[in-house]
Amino acid sequence: MEEENKTEQVEETEAAHVDQKAETIHFPWTIAIIIAVLMVLIITCFVIVMILGPIDPATSSSQNISSSL
Repeated sequence: MEEENKTEQVEETEAAHVDQKAETIHFPWTIAIIIAVLMVLIITCFVIVMILGPIDPATSSSQNISSSL
């Protein structure tokens, strides 16, 4: 029983044994999905702004005046 309770001392130059079943690394899918959705929203907003084009305040105000007459 004493042998089961003993822990093997690891020197500084040695690598510790890693149990593959206990040390699993999970990819952060939730963060990846959130970033992907934000990127799609940014790209769609950019495309919408490029399609609509910059609004010239001088022409838009003159159009409003002429339409009200």
